[in-house]
Amino acid sequence: MIKESHKISIDKDISTIFDFINDDSKLHTWVNGIVSIEPIGTHTGGIGDSVLIKVNIPNDAEITSTLIEYEKPTRMSIKYSSNGMNGKMSYDLEDLGNSTELKVMAQHNAQGIFMKILSPIIGFVIKKERKKELIRLKKVIEALD
Repeated sequence: MIKESHKISIDKDISTIFDFINDDSKLHTWVNGIVSIEPIGTHTGGIGDSVLIKVNIPNDAEITSTLIEYEKPTRMSIKYSSNGMNGKMSYDLEDLGNSTELKVMAQHNAQGIFMKILSPIIGFVIKKERKKELIRLKKVIEALD
């Protein structure tokens, strides 16, 4: 199992940040490698909404992501699955007055012997990329009018 935890302070109000990270159409602005995002089934704007995310990093892959917690504007969580990996990611937001602290926690479970053997390397790469994603997210959100 790979666990990660990251925090970043963003100079925008909590609702703006929550709405932005919950908008699938904006995911490509801060997460590298996204080719497309397609809704699965009917979307209600809340728990149970699922999407199929096609990515090309490091190879072409498909990720199914489902919203499992939704407490606007302070918390949301997704579960995901793809070939060889599944897990959960949580986004917790705290209003700090002039800024918002975003904490991202994730747990990734390698599936199959090959992925389990590679999990230390995969974990290092995931954690490094997540830090870059949060820096990109901060830049994109703080540039909003």
